[in-house]
Amino acid sequence: MGKLKYSKEIKQLRKVLNDHDYTRTLSPGYHQYLSDMHRKMVSHDNLPPKTEKNINQAFNYYENHNRADVKANRERMLAKITKLKTLLLQCGYSPMYESEKMNFLDSITSRVHIKGNLTPKQAKYANGMYKQFSKKVKENA
Repeated sequence: MGKLKYSKEIKQLRKVLNDHDYTRTLSPGYHQYLSDMHRKMVSHDNLPPKTEKNINQAFNYYENHNRADVKANRERMLAKITKLKTLLLQCGYSPMYESEKMNFLDSITSRVHIKGNLTPKQAKYANGMYKQFSKKVKENA
């Protein structure tokens, strides 16, 4: 029953799992979750409605991930984050402070890879960092 019931979802999930450009952006736990759901669908297991909803949401994220406008926006945001990282390294802050800020920048890099955007609070904080780092670099010059 499961394989016939989920034949469309199985095909979509295989497409998602085989797209290495996309799957490399997923957390290992989420990638494993999608793999497990694929295995359950193929082995004729019925999925609870909440899990079916999660699988459909994964398809929506995947479709959005590959849209041209989303890709362009993601690349633009990643370029800005890379610029922020470069500015941070030029500021001459203490290793501890630099490490904390770099961890934040790494986390928003992951977010942009996965979701394609930042939360409003993350964007506001990143803008504040840009102003702070730019001012510090000018002072050091």
